[in-house]
Amino acid sequence: MKEEQYIVFFLDDRKYALPVHTVRLVIQAVEVKPLPGASDHVLGVINVHGQLIPVVNLRKHLLLAEKSIEADDYFIIVDSGERGLALPVDKIDSILQPQPDQIVQEAVLGIDGYTSLAIKTSEDFILICCTKFPEFEDMVLTEQQVH
Repeated sequence: MKEEQYIVFFLDDRKYALPVHTVRLVIQAVEVKPLPGASDHVLGVINVHGQLIPVVNLRKHLLLAEKSIEADDYFIIVDSGERGLALPVDKIDSILQPQPDQIVQEAVLGIDGYTSLAIKTSEDFILICCTKFPEFEDMVLTEQQVH
């Protein structure tokens, strides 16, 4: 059985990872348009190839300090329902293919406090982020909502 690959990225000075099979696209950060009436877990929307993609406040989800999106940041577009979601990250680090014994269970403090997997290497402890955000899967977006 082939080991899973992960895209490793930074939020502040900490490394996080997402399974590569959940990633649709990685793009340089673009302007986020506000979405009136959206929860504070949504930073707004971006237009990717004509499709409006919600931008998730991943920092809030992980209980990290807020930071505005900079021009040298990235969006990782992940599968989540039909539309996908954009996760803003500070920097893309690498693609990692850990050995099965490097994947460990870890209790994580987050918005709901959940158990997640992590990658433990000799140099790093990398939290594997969840890509399922059920509160966004049924979100309907129209051009009229975006200012």
